Amino acid sequence: MLEEECRSTIPPREKIEALSKIYFEKVHPILPVIDQETYSSLSPADPGYVLLQQGICLAASKNFIARPHLIISPSSPSMSCRAFGERLSSSMRISIELGLVSNKIIIIQALALMSQFSDNPVGEDISSQLCGRAVQHVQSLGLHLKGQHEEHRDRLNTTLLCCIWAIDRMNAAFNGRPVLMHERDLRKDLDLCFEQQDPCFRIFLKVSHKFSESYSVFCVSSRSVTMLQSSKAIIGKKALYLHSRFLSLSDLRISTFSGDISPYGC
Repeated sequence: MLEEECRSTIPPREKIEALSKIYFEKVHPILPVIDQETYSSLSPADPGYVLLQQGICLAASKNFIARPHLIISPSSPSMSCRAFGERLSSSMRISIELGLVSNKIIIIQALALMSQFSDNPVGEDISSQLCGRAVQHVQSLGLHLKGQHEEHRDRLNTTLLCCIWAIDRMNAAFNGRPVLMHERDLRKDLDLCFEQQDPCFRIFLKVSHKFSESYSVFCVSSRSVTMLQSSKAIIGKKALYLHSRFLSLSDLRISTFSGDISPYGC
């Protein structure tokens, strides 16, 4: 009964299509957690497919143009972003805890998407926990090691590794948590991994790296709790602006010929 409740907590088909369009146009170019081709090849009856659908709707709900589509039941009115997100994320967490999905790659993707939904202080703590679990699964699968899989799969896993690496850095900057993924533990050239990514995502990785550098400087130089809290507040304000700019309201265009960046759409 609980399993059926989790699987049925999803918007109507036409709303899923609208939210999926928003996700793949607005969020995916910046943080490509889900490989669209692999996702499309999953069976609709697969619990992993349902979990990713929920994650896509959750991520898209943060964009202001998604407001008319924040509906769970066809007969109910549209919901607030917070209510919609809490309903979906709760079902996603229960699905994972019940073991309804066994594919760890899908679990990592779902955890990554859930970790980006935070609307209050309690949500920030949950976000950090979800980030930590995603990192744990990445390391248990060995995605941070070189040459563990065939070339095509390794390319997809490298992109997912970069996503979790960036989320880990953002979690440290936004929530004042320690970094969990350190370069010394990676058996892949991080700079080379960055260069293999698409332009929008590559820029976001560079920005995330700057978060990490700035936060490290503040932490090392801080000699008191007050100073540390002050530095976190400064970084948090800048990080929050960039986070909303790049993920929720992002309309970034990259010109691969001139190198220009224009804020009119990716």
